[in-house]
Amino acid sequence: MHHKVIQAPSEFKILLDRVGKDFSLTQGLGGNSSYKAGGEMLIKASGMRLHDVDNPNYFYRVGIHDSDYFELPGSQAGKPSIEVFMHALLPQTFVLHLHSSAGVALSMAAGNNPQLSARLEQSGVALIPYCRPGEALKQAILDALSSGEHSAFLLQNHGVLYFADSVAELEKSISRFEGLWTELLESFGSYALAPNDLSKELSESESERLLWQAANNWRVSPDHCVFLGETAEEWLDQLAKREVRAILGMSNRDAHLTVPQEQLLSFINVALSCPLEILPTLSLLEAQELRGWEAEKRRVSLAAQAGSAN
Repeated sequence: MHHKVIQAPSEFKILLDRVGKDFSLTQGLGGNSSYKAGGEMLIKASGMRLHDVDNPNYFYRVGIHDSDYFELPGSQAGKPSIEVFMHALLPQTFVLHLHSSAGVALSMAAGNNPQLSARLEQSGVALIPYCRPGEALKQAILDALSSGEHSAFLLQNHGVLYFADSVAELEKSISRFEGLWTELLESFGSYALAPNDLSKELSESESERLLWQAANNWRVSPDHCVFLGETAEEWLDQLAKREVRAILGMSNRDAHLTVPQEQLLSFINVALSCPLEILPTLSLLEAQELRGWEAEKRRVSLAAQAGSAN
């Protein structure tokens, strides 16, 4: 008797394609997704972009039992996302983790502002303090699961974790959170840039804002530390240049953004969105450890090579 292999619903794949192409929600190789059915889980494979849903190796299949995952017999290409444990913990059918600019910026601001944190809680979003992937993050998610009903978790410095039993519910949660961010942006006095804004020249006040954030709040997320491979302090002279393309270090006007450049543009958006105050960030030691995370850098490099070969 042949085992029936589970397939992700088409409406879920359509959603992944859409949010994966929205720069405000997904940059570079950030973000991951999963679908559960029949004691198994399809988790986005490591090195895949979120919108690469038509790739036959997009999902990696694992078994799930007692909120944990295990490898299934048989060979599969690639390996599961490094955050597979996080998806297995959640009982919902659909899980989506987005490294959105809004998520990182709002998580930093809320960590330093009880009123913002309370506003998130009222909206059904629980703020989880930053933890490195592993037992600490696992326990923090378990604590949040037992603290009440929520539609999403805001992982400090690391984006938003959405979960639902239907794609429609998942879409509503994303819309609700991003809508809340839009409301709050007015008080933060900012906006976000997209990849098609690369020819924009920043105003003097915007440039000064970036310089301040780069000097004080550069450790905004694990992704920025890993993918940029250097601190924002080391390119302060670039930030002083007013043109976005120059800040990104792009000489060819027709060139596509590299993963590090996407992460740098993401940092710019977070920096423009955050208030000018010292915010709870990754510790210097954590940031230095992440900068040296060679396994992750190698994964990104191999994924980039595979993408250019296709």
